[in-house]
Amino acid sequence: MSIRRFAILVVLCCCSATVTAQTVFFFPQIGDGRVGTIQFQTSLIFVNTGGDTTITVDFFATGAGDPLSVTLGSLGRDNSFNIFLAEGASISLQTPGTAGIVVGYARITVPPGGSVGGTGVFTRTHVPTGTILYEAGVPAARDLNDFTLFVDTIGNRDTGLAMVNTETGGAAAGGSNDVRLTLYDLNFNQLATTVVPLAGGAHQARFVAEIFDAVPSVREMEGTVAVSSPDDLAAVTLRQNDAPGVEFPNEVPTLTAFPVVEGSAAAAGLSGSLASAKDGKLVVTVSWPKPAGQPEGALLMFYSDGHLADAEYHAIDSADTATFQTGQDAATFERVEVELIWPTGLSSRRLSIGH
Repeated sequence: MSIRRFAILVVLCCCSATVTAQTVFFFPQIGDGRVGTIQFQTSLIFVNTGGDTTITVDFFATGAGDPLSVTLGSLGRDNSFNIFLAEGASISLQTPGTAGIVVGYARITVPPGGSVGGTGVFTRTHVPTGTILYEAGVPAARDLNDFTLFVDTIGNRDTGLAMVNTETGGAAAGGSNDVRLTLYDLNFNQLATTVVPLAGGAHQARFVAEIFDAVPSVREMEGTVAVSSPDDLAAVTLRQNDAPGVEFPNEVPTLTAFPVVEGSAAAAGLSGSLASAKDGKLVVTVSWPKPAGQPEGALLMFYSDGHLADAEYHAIDSADTATFQTGQDAATFERVEVELIWPTGLSSRRLSIGH
């Protein structure tokens, strides 16, 4: 694994929360280890703004989210730690970065009445000289199922996205959950869309250029990616500037955290509803602003138990509203994703409609 690729995998994303009842928050990306002359470490920082409490920190590996053993400061090596924090106390715990590479995420559980926040720092060091090449502090994140991130892949820059499915019940509990990602240029022209499976507890970290590798322009562009998911996700995006094959001191890489932005412009100005016909089939109605023009068709994507179950395409010949008589049983689906498709050269628009 190259250092350039590993950097995106091990950058720490933090969720931070102040709570008055039991809660769970996540560090959706954590990594530790050494590759050649480069050392990667993660620091977890906790601040207690309430009374005495004990938090639980559980570590999980990338992929399906199996338990991951990590050495954490003076606490030793384990996949789960109980950390006592006295009233007003704080603590910083760093991984050693001396063994083989491990990548994953952390789940933090705060008991009822606790009031603990978390953040983190990711450090990359040139081992022979002890030079810290960068420290990347990551801002707080929160659970979202609809968000947008900025993309920059110009020159030696690249943009990565790390996601954790934080759901623990229903279809997300090891079942299928489809995360939909749509790539747009700076003028909001849709370039591509893809669906990534991410079950409950699963974790993924990839460059945007890898996710949309079939789009040639993705390797030299600025734009956005809109992300939607039936389940809540903890996510972070970051921009890396790192020339492949060039090492310190000829180059000093940089890393900048970019927060994801809640919501998606893809749904702006759209509205819709679901109904049941007399024969029990699902009826989907969608409206859009007249200034947007007339779309040529709509792709209806039907979700059941948190995953994509079926899809239909319908042509459109109306000005601002369309009603689709589908062949799907209304009682079967809890949500429909509608993608309105305009003539070539104009942006598509997406809308999520639930019962």
